[in-house]
Amino acid sequence: MALTEVEIASRYGHALFDYLTDSQCLEDALSELKEVKKALIENPKFIELLDNPFVKEDEKLTMLTAVTEKVRPEVKNIFSLLLEYGRMANVVAIIEELEKLSNQALGQAQGVVKSAVPLTDAQIAAVSKELAQKLDLKTVKLKNQVDQSLIGGLVAQVNDVVIDGSIKHKLAKLRRQLSDKK
Repeated sequence: MALTEVEIASRYGHALFDYLTDSQCLEDALSELKEVKKALIENPKFIELLDNPFVKEDEKLTMLTAVTEKVRPEVKNIFSLLLEYGRMANVVAIIEELEKLSNQALGQAQGVVKSAVPLTDAQIAAVSKELAQKLDLKTVKLKNQVDQSLIGGLVAQVNDVVIDGSIKHKLAKLRRQLSDKK
């Protein structure tokens, strides 16, 4: 039975997290992996080339070596392993899983805060601090998305937690309460 991309990312992400933790270079390696992930997302043809069964393994290794020339040995090992096991098509998902595991271990999270108007950096920082306390995390890094349909207020999503403090949500709740009383 074939594994799904989520299962592959989870298995490899956990194994790589353990490897980098044992090697005591998790944060540095993850920083490099994020940069490589960014480059791979911008150049999806490169992943396709490394995953192509018609390209010889030694040619793939040469291309991969050229790309990972300036990264730490642990990161080179990761890409060699993924190439060897035919998981280059899943590399972005694997790195994202590794990021998630690292964030959990470090008490960090990333999320989105939606608002009807753009938030200032100070407002985003205040919301981040409040969410970190509420979710028992050290830090929460938020991106602001403008959604004018909210009318006012905020909707924050961090990991699987959604906190909806929007006017739109409050009006819908009030509408439900009033219709239940009839």
